[in-house]
Amino acid sequence: MNLRLASEKDLPEISRLFSAITKKLDSENIRIWDEIYPDCAFPEDIKRKSLFILEKEDKLISAFALCEPMEDEGSIVWENPDAKGAYLFRFGVSPDCLNKGIGAYMLKEAEKIAKESGGEYLRLLVVDYNTPAICFYEKNGYRKAEGIYIKDQDGLILREYGYEKRL
Repeated sequence: MNLRLASEKDLPEISRLFSAITKKLDSENIRIWDEIYPDCAFPEDIKRKSLFILEKEDKLISAFALCEPMEDEGSIVWENPDAKGAYLFRFGVSPDCLNKGIGAYMLKEAEKIAKESGGEYLRLLVVDYNTPAICFYEKNGYRKAEGIYIKDQDGLILREYGYEKRL
């Protein structure tokens, strides 16, 4: 397996990966992504050198973005709000690779990259009804923070929990 920064030439394959992930989530009634998001964010992630992809035998099987703190996370009470945190966004694993340890591997890699760049915590938001993701993060040592982040995504109100892990 090869973990590396994504480049613009990877965009079509990244789009195919996240289309498959979105289709799988939709089939489980977890409607958090669509034909616009997260694809619209990937070009900027690539420019910022924050989008990482995992290839296996020249096939893209997973990706995540490591970003700076969000502008508005006021309702989430982190363990140490003044500590430097890296934020995990747009994390996905190919439906063909679920339950094979790829997600846990990618999470460990994200933690390692965040720590190497001076992060003290890896933080993320997860929609309150995405039970599989919540179980996954808790199984991997993430702690649920106090509060709920509420956002309006084109008329769809999403309630998100904050999770974090000290690095």
